[in-house]
Amino acid sequence: QRIPMNLPFRRLLMAVVLCAVANVAPAQSAPEVLQFYASQPGRPTLDEGDGGGNPFASALVELLNAPALDLAQLQSGIVDVTRTKSRGFQRPDIKPAVTKANWTLLPRTAGEYRVALVVVFSDYTQSGGANSLPGAKLDLDRIARAWENAGFETRRVLDPDVAQLARVLDE
Repeated sequence: QRIPMNLPFRRLLMAVVLCAVANVAPAQSAPEVLQFYASQPGRPTLDEGDGGGNPFASALVELLNAPALDLAQLQSGIVDVTRTKSRGFQRPDIKPAVTKANWTLLPRTAGEYRVALVVVFSDYTQSGGANSLPGAKLDLDRIARAWENAGFETRRVLDPDVAQLARVLDE
């Protein structure tokens, strides 16, 4: 899904961490893309937590270290664990999955091609007053490693401008 480029850049930056994952089964012609944002649109996020910046990142890494995990568990778990780690301050925004089947993330199913895109915005110096998030840079690597360990080919993008973000999402 393309982010509308007519949004003011400051508003676009509210999605501090975006993870998009795709699962392409051999018989499928188009990937199924799932999107997880660290916070709800227009809501702030925290830049503190165990091992990095954002409680969302810590929650995602924790969930992806489980021996078994399906999509339903990931979707409910990411909300519950993030809320716990942020002491109720932060609630992820998860676009509803369109899949009819409950996708097993862990352990990995043979024959799947999996891709994860991790986009992190940490530099807000051009935002007109928002604080930069130094912990978010740590989260980029933590989240990407967690997806890689779960069997995903992972692409990392740090502080893209609008044009770069559009190109990455198109790819």
